[in-house]
Amino acid sequence: MHLTFQNCDQSGKRHRIREALLWDTDPSAHYAPPGGLISFDLDLPDHLTGGFAPKERVHLKHDDELVARHFRLMNHQLAQLRTAFGVALALNRTLVLPRLLCGLETVTNFPHSGVRCQGSPGCTMRLPYWCPADHVLRMHYLAGVMPQKLQVPLRYAEHSLLQHPKAPASTLRDRVDVTLGAPLPAAACARCGDSGYVGDAPPAPKPPAARRLALAGGEMSEGALRDALEAQQAEGAPLLHFMSMRPSEIQLRFPPAKQRAFEESMKPLGGGWCCVDPPTRGAPMHYWYDALLDLTRTRTLTLTLILCLNLTLPLPWLTLTLT
Repeated sequence: MHLTFQNCDQSGKRHRIREALLWDTDPSAHYAPPGGLISFDLDLPDHLTGGFAPKERVHLKHDDELVARHFRLMNHQLAQLRTAFGVALALNRTLVLPRLLCGLETVTNFPHSGVRCQGSPGCTMRLPYWCPADHVLRMHYLAGVMPQKLQVPLRYAEHSLLQHPKAPASTLRDRVDVTLGAPLPAAACARCGDSGYVGDAPPAPKPPAARRLALAGGEMSEGALRDALEAQQAEGAPLLHFMSMRPSEIQLRFPPAKQRAFEESMKPLGGGWCCVDPPTRGAPMHYWYDALLDLTRTRTLTLTLILCLNLTLPLPWLTLTLT
């Protein structure tokens, strides 16, 4: 097997193979980790998932609305992912990563129209697309093989974990479905279908949950979250599945030192997106995702140049205003 068009070195390759259910060397503890699992449904509202037709044989520019639309979609998902990592950390559980949805394809080092194969015979790529985790996240950072190190443990697994033959069937059967605050489920992408990137495993139907429970949500400490689950006798469930994970529904607060460590661990999480056609030779083409973007009330997206040495160069002159 030869993996192409992937990021994050060997860590990205291994994760891509796991997503495709083709990696068979993980121990049983990978599929039933100590402490249990959490998962969640991504909120993908219709206004964020439309309008992604690639440009006709014209490369994307940094000020194209299509690029801004892509980052609005990705930032919405990254905020939910950050929230889920916080919940997993508070509960000492492993997060089953969601199947992420990308508005534009990412490539290695050349500008494109939104789809790398646009204009080539047989190109069937459609936007938006269910993208592998390495198209969005720095999987080698999460795997602990980068110079930048996690300051808190972020335990994670591939989105298709529970479809693997080694995964205990009881995990899904005995799961507890959790709603936060007002019971408004996450919006599904009505236009996206199930097919994903080459080799990706589509989701499988889930059996009914053993139980459903509601948590008040809102601002709470990690201890309050654990107490709320214990009060409803859910702390021992092999899988807690959250019906949504919008940051507006739960704001976890750790002790100050742990909060700083968690936020520092989130900073290098986002990978890079490539590429726009630079306005001048040598101008920026690659940009970081920011998993902390929504933590201030008023902020613009400052895109940063990705360098081969894993450094970032701020570009204050280039902003996309988020609404």
